[in-house]
Amino acid sequence: MNKKYFKYLCISNKFVFLIAMFFGLMISILPDLGSKILFVTDTVVVISVLSSIYYLSYIHRKEEVSTYNAFPITKKELWKTRFIFSCTLVSCWMIIVLFIGLIPSYLYGDLKNEYLIKGIILVAVTVLMLILLNVVLQTICAFIIESCNNLFDSVISMIAYLALPIYTLNTLQYSLGMTTYTIGNLFNYVPRLVLSPIGFPKEFISKCTYFFLYGDQAIEVTQTLLLVITFIMWILIAIILYRLMLKRIQTHGTELANQKSTVWWITKVPVIWLTILFMMVLVAANVFENHILFIFVVVLYIVGLSIYQRKLVFTKNAFLVFVALFLGLSGFRFVFMKTEAFGLEEWLVLRRDFRNFYMQQKIDNSSSYETWQVTTSDEKLMMIIKDEVETTLNDYYATGNKNFAYSEDEVNLLQVGYAEDPSSYFNIYLSDERYQEIRELLVEKEYEKTIVVEPR
Repeated sequence: MNKKYFKYLCISNKFVFLIAMFFGLMISILPDLGSKILFVTDTVVVISVLSSIYYLSYIHRKEEVSTYNAFPITKKELWKTRFIFSCTLVSCWMIIVLFIGLIPSYLYGDLKNEYLIKGIILVAVTVLMLILLNVVLQTICAFIIESCNNLFDSVISMIAYLALPIYTLNTLQYSLGMTTYTIGNLFNYVPRLVLSPIGFPKEFISKCTYFFLYGDQAIEVTQTLLLVITFIMWILIAIILYRLMLKRIQTHGTELANQKSTVWWITKVPVIWLTILFMMVLVAANVFENHILFIFVVVLYIVGLSIYQRKLVFTKNAFLVFVALFLGLSGFRFVFMKTEAFGLEEWLVLRRDFRNFYMQQKIDNSSSYETWQVTTSDEKLMMIIKDEVETTLNDYYATGNKNFAYSEDEVNLLQVGYAEDPSSYFNIYLSDERYQEIRELLVEKEYEKTIVVEPR
């Protein structure tokens, strides 16, 4: 980093910082510290991206590139100094906003008495986490900007690579929910932002805020572990990208400014990635007979390819790639259903001993339900439950995920799960004969039933 140039940037960007601080002070005067912290967290995500674009996209304008190249510092020093300044600017902004924000929260907010120390600790932890998030985000954005040849491609690619991981998780949850009986439920344990660099800091700050200000906050070990692992992965990715970026910027030519981008992972991967996700939704729902939706995916694919080329593109190779994606995903769904999720679902479900389950039947001509919440060690009872679950899974895949839309008001309901926690339960619908068989065993073993009356 060139210290003189860094000092020059600090002096020449005073007006930008003052505008940012005016907006920040509007946030600081909010009385509720929790709301303030969560709002600043979301704001940091936005301004980290905007700051990267503002201070690093000069390489896409030939006049500015020529001017900066005339400075008595190397391209690498120039880029590195502007990158560090951008990270520092956002970090200073959040530190000032959050610590000044303690004053209104203390005077007329929720930081009275013993909560003041907790509030100071919470702000300190939040600042450290947001600084880390800011650096990771700006590194990713800086690498994308350096890889592109124009500002438009840079912005589109940043949106794609920051948003597509989140959409990917949602698509996987929907697709597995449509093609499996229970595996989709596992995504209830997966944090929504787990694949995003935003995930761990945002969830961690949210948990800390509720813990310090509003009492104990339950911590899901599995969810926290997933967030920690993925954020460490993003930190490692950011370190690798930073080193690559500094190597490549030295050879980034002036002639590339404002030209079409040519890097394959910029021009092709986001389009193919998004097309696959849309196809997964259609294939999972088995709605390709809906020609409008199919045409929409085709148009999306063509438009995506054409955006980077600035002209309509649909070559023979592009057509073959689309056909291959369609046939590949359709074939995968067929094999997936025929093998009952490659045997994974049966392994996940039937490995349990079914000691815990819940059973419910609506009492005729009333708004009441007979319910059984059971924890048992009876081998015969557990075997009956296991057989019923196995039969349901086999029927589900044999019918190709059809005829399984039942109303809980009209059928006998059995709930079992991957774990003892009721939140992991999934529904099995019993015939009257099967329900009575299990019920007789429960009565014989003197388990307690409950009558639940729903309000009309």
